[in-house]
Amino acid sequence: TAEDQFRRAYRQQKPPRVGVEQLALLLGIGGRYWEQGPFLLELIRDEKFNNLHLYLLQEGRTKPVNPDSIPMYMKTDPDDPVPQLGWATQKILVGDFGGAISGLRRIVDTHPEMIEAHAKLGLALLADGRREELVDWNRQLPKAAGNHPDIWVVRGALAELLDQSAAAIRCYWEAVRLDPNNVKSGLPLGRLLGKVAGETEAAGRFQQRAAKLIEFSAIIEDTHTNAKPENSRANAKLAESLGLMWEAFGWTHLALRVNISSASQRDHAELSRLRKITKDLPLVRTAPGSNPAEEFDLSEFPQPDWISAE
Repeated sequence: TAEDQFRRAYRQQKPPRVGVEQLALLLGIGGRYWEQGPFLLELIRDEKFNNLHLYLLQEGRTKPVNPDSIPMYMKTDPDDPVPQLGWATQKILVGDFGGAISGLRRIVDTHPEMIEAHAKLGLALLADGRREELVDWNRQLPKAAGNHPDIWVVRGALAELLDQSAAAIRCYWEAVRLDPNNVKSGLPLGRLLGKVAGETEAAGRFQQRAAKLIEFSAIIEDTHTNAKPENSRANAKLAESLGLMWEAFGWTHLALRVNISSASQRDHAELSRLRKITKDLPLVRTAPGSNPAEEFDLSEFPQPDWISAE
């Protein structure tokens, strides 16, 4: 497949690599935001990024790349799971959960190693209210699925449906531990911690971050259509407050690109400061120490007891 070819070429190179954007966008076509992220960060590090790359880091989970191209890719290679996954993602976004579930089941049957397909199947089953099928879905997951945050989001939602609130807390915490930038795990975690567990301090931290992420997404959406320097500066400020240092650097960089003639000495100083901060930062989206799941250890909460649901 095209993905296999891109990955082979990628592995054979030393940084800065060529073809990173093509690989990132190919993963985006398949709606594989979780796998796409490190490649988008690599583009920012190498200063070869644009507005779309920054946009996808936060909004890619709900806005796959170039969906109009999916039918063409499916026709060119009907056995390629990447466009099939993109097609199923589009079905979820338009509310055709039955169509998405059928397509996703075909993918996990033929490509069980594709964790994103398992995650999206769980999300589609959840959205379609198929509670009993979700228990079977969870039982059949490959071991590696536990490394995908959306798997834990689905587990958390299912635990809530089965009145296992303590287990839901554990699941949502596992999701935030892997990805602190998903409102679908942070918001319910904060709600349950306050309502069920009485953990008001922890609840406040997770809810505060979720509120900032909602604001971040709103400004990014506006920036995507109105590339104004003030929007990019606002994105940079919010990104830094969330510990998204690569994105803070990227949005600051973009603010200078949008209108270099209006850039102030302060803008240049800010870019220089962020370049120093990111110089030795690993290619992870959230800087170490910025994830509230690191601050509040909720591993004492139980994992779901699916046996009681049968």
